[in-house]
Amino acid sequence: MAKNLIVAGLLFLIACANLLGQTPAGKIVGTWRLNLEKSKFESGPPPKGQTRQYSQRHDGLIVANIWSINFQGNPSFTQTVSKYDGKEYGQYNQTTLEAFQATGTQTGNTQAFAVVDTYTVDITNKVDGRVTSTSRRTVSDDGKTMTHVVKGTNVQGKPYTNVLMFDRVQ
Repeated sequence: MAKNLIVAGLLFLIACANLLGQTPAGKIVGTWRLNLEKSKFESGPPPKGQTRQYSQRHDGLIVANIWSINFQGNPSFTQTVSKYDGKEYGQYNQTTLEAFQATGTQTGNTQAFAVVDTYTVDITNKVDGRVTSTSRRTVSDDGKTMTHVVKGTNVQGKPYTNVLMFDRVQ
């Protein structure tokens, strides 16, 4: 009897791990590096580099950490902890994260993630309640590349589309 319970438990864990890999959250988990040669930036000068790391917590929340070096060589960091449920979650950078940790001040930057299919998530970015950009992030069937198409309006009011291509590092 105990042996059957152990086998059943192991089969359940394997099934859960398999299902995680079949969700957009499971497909995105890992580390990704921006491929500048394959990417296109209409919004302005491209960054010198960007690395993204996605992980999934035991409670189902996705942690997204993004480290960038802008075209002037200045580093930046953003973090979002969210679910892919269409609700808005705060997006913090190095300044707003520090304020949140010190005083509990919430950020005005939010992101909402909506699942399209097993490989794709639509993202809505807002600042102080106003939509600033929308994007679609898709992981390839083989899990080796990620395409992130961002549409927005630049500071001059001109629409842009950026196509960010990422290679899986791990």
